[in-house]
Parts: sequence; structure tokens; C-alpha cells
Amino acid sequence: GTSDVRMSPSLRLVKKLLNAGMVVKAFDPSAVEEADKSLKHQNLSLHEDIEELFDGADITILGTEWSDFAVYDYSKVIGRVQRPIFLDCRGIVNRSKMEEFGFEYHKF
Repeated sequence: GTSDVRMSPSLRLVKKLLNAGMVVKAFDPSAVEEADKSLKHQNLSLHEDIEELFDGADITILGTEWSDFAVYDYSKVIGRVQRPIFLDCRGIVNRSKMEEFGFEYHKF
């Protein structure tokens, strides 16, 4: 619930994905500006609109416990992804709902 990204596990994950050559789209309703200061990479784009993240995505990774993401209506974006794979690193999203929407859901 803050913009503090200093100890963020998600930030470490993003860095690892970028170092592995992945293209990453990221969103955080409060920390976009702070994340932008600590992450600069040609394969990273930070977004202020959550729905943009899903355009052409091969995998969606949820790395935060923000309640906004637990209750988000993912049925609105299933048609925007390349592959409907959803990795829930915090276990906050309803698995049966995600599968009902057409996502392949994994809790990590």
C-alpha cells in the first residue's frame, strides 16, 4: 500500500526477468514513479493502466498482495493475452474464477 519499492520482492523478480532477456510490462498503482527511478532497461515498460499490461502477454505474473488485484475482473482482459497463463505469487486471486475466465492458473 505504499510507493516504497526498496525491499520489493516484485522488483527483484522484474530484475531477474530482464536479466534473462524477457520483455516486461509492469504496473503498480502507487509505485510507478519510484520503480522508474530504480529500474532502467530497454525491455521494461511501466504502465499506469492495468489493462495495457495484458496486450500480447505470454504470461501474467502477480507479485503483490494489493487487494485491487485480488478483486480485479480478469474476464475483461482474457482476450488481450497471447497465452492465458497466470502466475499468482501471492495466492490472492480466486483460482476457480480465473479458470472460469479461461486462464491457466498457477499459485507459486
